[in-house]
Parts: sequence; C-alpha cells; structure tokens
Amino acid sequence: MRLARLARRTVLASAAAAVAVLGLGATAALADDWGQRVPGQHVYDPAGALTPAQVSDLERSAAAVDQAGAPTVVYVRRKDADDATTRQDARALMDTWAVESSAGRKDGFVLLLNLKPADIRHGSTALVIGSAHADRLDDGRLQGIYDATMRSRLAAGDLAGAVSAALLVVARDMSAPEAPPSPAPDQTPPAGAVAASLLGLGAIAAVILGFGLLIARGGGWNRPPGGGRPGYGGSDSSFFTDSGASSTYTGGGGDGGASSGSSSGGGSF
Repeated sequence: MRLARLARRTVLASAAAAVAVLGLGATAALADDWGQRVPGQHVYDPAGALTPAQVSDLERSAAAVDQAGAPTVVYVRRKDADDATTRQDARALMDTWAVESSAGRKDGFVLLLNLKPADIRHGSTALVIGSAHADRLDDGRLQGIYDATMRSRLAAGDLAGAVSAALLVVARDMSAPEAPPSPAPDQTPPAGAVAASLLGLGAIAAVILGFGLLIARGGGWNRPPGGGRPGYGGSDSSFFTDSGASSTYTGGGGDGGASSGSSSGGGSF
C-alpha cells in the first residue's frame, strides 16, 4: 500500500514538472516571437520577401532615418492581420525591442509589414513613431506618407520600393528645420481708425450731455407716487433685467494609444 502511494506521488510530481516545463517553453516562444534584435541592423525579413540587394538598400535608407534622430526598425513577416492589428503589432515590437535611443526617450520609428501567408503580395502596413517626434510626424502626416508613397507601390507588388520611398520621406521630415514661430500680428490701429474712434466718442458725449439737460429741466421724467423706482414716461419698470448664467467648457484629449508610439499611419493592400 505504501509503495503504491509513493508511486502515485512520483507520477503526479513528474506530470506537474512536465506541465511547468511546457508552460515555460510556451512563454519563451511568445517572448521570442520577434526574434533577437541585432545591434546595428535595421531591416528584418523573416518573411523572405526581399532580396539581399533590396535589404542592403533599405538598410541605408533606414540608417538615414536613424541618423536624423529616430532609431529605426523595418520588419517584414508573414501574418494574416488587418490594419488595426498591424498597428498594435508595430507598437508591441517597439516596446519589446525598446526601439528608442535611450530608456524613456520614445523617439524610435517602426515600419511593420504583416504579409498574408498564402499570398505575400497582400497584407497590412503600419508606420509608428514615438511621442518625441509627434510634432513633426503626427497621425495625419504618417497616414499621408502611406497614402502618397506606399499604397500604389504595394498594390503593384513593389514592396521594397514602397518601404524605400516611405523611409526617404520620413528622413527628410526628420532632417527639415523646424518652422519659426509666426510673428505676432500688428496691434497698432491705422490713423483713420483712430480718427473715427475719436469722432464716435464725441458723438456719444454729446448725446449724454443732451440727455442730462433734459432730465434737469424735468421733461418727460416722472417719479411715481409712493417712492417707487422712477421710470420714463410714467412707467415703473426698469430698463434692464439682469439674469445670471454659467457655462462650463469641457476639453478632452488622447495619448496616442501606446506607451512608446503616439503617432501611427498605414493601411491594407
């Protein structure tokens, strides 16, 4: 009996150990989904969609974006995903690989292509940049880059050309000097406006003076009996009725949707 119990405990312990090992293996597999980032490498093509020559050309283009101030990763893989999922994937890659110049800078750039496994001529693209560059490359600008430089090339099957064109525009935008602030408008009124204002003030003063003389002579101004409030023409109503009102302005805003990638653009092809 004792031997049987010992045997059962041994079997259960072995099974538990096996489950733990499998769980660790699954966790490691999920953690390694993107593979290992190689120092100095910008372009990763586990999909095998690019030729070695194309990878070399894109490496130079991505390095130009890097030198302009945005550490860059271009990642091409096979995964059936829509536009929204691809943007989430790009942000996950940015966070997993810490695509930024240093911790907390949030200045990296990721261009991800999820290609359909059954037909790599179609898929989804995402361009995501960290919040440090949101002033230069906001959502609208990144979407414009995709629409103007990538969409037609991807539709024609020119994947390398689409990525190269997008990297060129991003590098150019990053390198462009910031626009100087707009000068404050001239607040000095023209001479004619000053003269018109003076004439207007004179007319107002004349009206007030005439009204005062009319009151002094008692013309048309009656005080009702009983000490009521005076009114013009015998009326005891006031000229104005004040009412209180309150208004509340409610503003809102967004944070870009990810810790490291505040701006994004892209689409499906």
